[in-house]
Amino acid sequence: MQYSVAEVLEAARQLKTVDEKVNYLKTRESVPLKTVLKYMYDPSEKSLLPEGDPPYTPSGFPDSQGMLYREARRLRIFYEGNGYDQLTSLKREGLFITILEAVDKDDAKLLLKMKDKKKIAGITASTINKAFPSLVPEAKKA
Repeated sequence: MQYSVAEVLEAARQLKTVDEKVNYLKTRESVPLKTVLKYMYDPSEKSLLPEGDPPYTPSGFPDSQGMLYREARRLRIFYEGNGYDQLTSLKREGLFITILEAVDKDDAKLLLKMKDKKKIAGITASTINKAFPSLVPEAKKA
């Protein structure tokens, strides 16, 4: 069985030490996981979607945990400077809703957090960069 990206991040979040979180994230490394973390934690990645949750129907399929792995390549459509800036807002939002309805319900909630740059409690940019070097910029220490 394939774990959803949301399940991986929830399991990592609940671990006690940074080293445990880093090791767990490394063992679950995937392009979709790194893509979600990049868009969620990198302030230079600007979403082209409006804030807030769009109207969508969460997936009712019991085995949809792997769907985000198939859809992750399309996430760039929703961010500035990736070749899709010319899409109309209506078309872009429709595509986003299609993805939300296709992926696991927990992954859909994660994508909504990602879009609005709501970070995951217990997972910092520093922890992410220890697992995946230079993936996201870290806040400058004063």
